[in-house]
Amino acid sequence: MNIFDSTSQKKIILITGGSRGIGATTAMLLASKGHLVAINYKNSDSDASELVKKIIGVNGSVLSVKGDISDEADAIRIFKTIEAYYGSVQAVVHCASPNPVPQTFESLDWEIFQKHFDIQIKGAFHCVKLALKNMIETGSGSFVFLSSIFAEGVPPSQQSAYVTTKAGLAAMARSLAVEYGPKGIRFNVVSPGMTQTEMISNIPEKVKIMAKMATPLRRLAETEDIANTIEFLLSPSAHHITGENIRVCGGILM
Repeated sequence: MNIFDSTSQKKIILITGGSRGIGATTAMLLASKGHLVAINYKNSDSDASELVKKIIGVNGSVLSVKGDISDEADAIRIFKTIEAYYGSVQAVVHCASPNPVPQTFESLDWEIFQKHFDIQIKGAFHCVKLALKNMIETGSGSFVFLSSIFAEGVPPSQQSAYVTTKAGLAAMARSLAVEYGPKGIRFNVVSPGMTQTEMISNIPEKVKIMAKMATPLRRLAETEDIANTIEFLLSPSAHHITGENIRVCGGILM
């Protein structure tokens, strides 16, 4: 049984890919707001441990759960661990994603596409499947999928696997928003532009400068910009928003 009732502003929130980048900043913000945060990660033990220390340091509540969200058995274990520690998951922020290394299409094999689909689409599938039962019973729940502005407009070169999967996530969220809106469950998407994370560490500085100058706000996004939008979508202020894709890109795509 949840230690919070379904009308509480404080929620039990799972963040996949929660140990680094946008996921970690989101976890920190949500914990600082009093939510019970569970961060899921696959490999980065040291990053997860450091984040847990930081959240505890600001009196936040956090649970770290290592596991592969794309694997059904692991996903079930992740959810059962959270339920045993906190209660049923009331919101999910799906940030998990492979690093989008640029690669020409002719050099790709299906395994690269499959990795993106498994972690992002299949991971979202497992999260929704495992969270739905309780959400339907309580008549409330919220999902935020992390997509990208590059799933719209002109995409970057040599990122076909990443862009295809991000577009799929946005379509999945819209479809589920229609299906489960009558049951009080919301699905939304946040699409960042180029954001200051490790994911863009392999991008030449010249490209980053050009992106910044092409952006009306003349800067790249910080992880806090994305986390603030996610926090809003999970809050009571967004209770009548579903099926939306909010771009956080400084105006480079309008």
